Amino acid sequence: FPVTINTVAGNSLNTTGNTNNHGIRLTLLSNYNTIANNTISTNGNDSNLGIYLNASSANNITNNTIATNGTSNNDAIALDNYADNSTITQNKISAGNNTLDDGVQLTLSSGNTITNNNLIAIQGATGNTGIALNITSTNNNITNNTIFTNGSNSNFGIAELTYSDNNTIRNNIS
Repeated sequence: FPVTINTVAGNSLNTTGNTNNHGIRLTLLSNYNTIANNTISTNGNDSNLGIYLNASSANNITNNTIATNGTSNNDAIALDNYADNSTITQNKISAGNNTLDDGVQLTLSSGNTITNNNLIAIQGATGNTGIALNITSTNNNITNNTIFTNGSNSNFGIAELTYSDNNTIRNNIS
């Protein structure tokens, strides 16, 4: 069932398991929610997500502290499958441990604003990205973020991939 017009705030969340550990997950038309002032830590082998929005739009993700750790595919914030028109601002983000870890990942998601995230620290061996725009993520506004990535190779501050067009990317430090 969709969850709309709710506030998830002031929580301390810690998940640990083998795979698919999510701190906060909104799916299938969970629109117009605010996720603010939470401390989120996810740990496990694979696919650990701090905040995950799937087909949920117009959400506000503000002032959270998020850390994800595992061997691969650990994203602090992931917006997938038409998670459109959301705002991600003033978050402290740390993701990684090994490979394919992203601070913020958008896949098939458009019209989002990612701004003033003061720390995006991505650390791992290879394929880690501060902000990743995947598969037709268009018309997003990415401004005034501080991004740090560290690893042995193929690590990116901001990456636009596979038909991700018409994005505004300015005043970011990487």
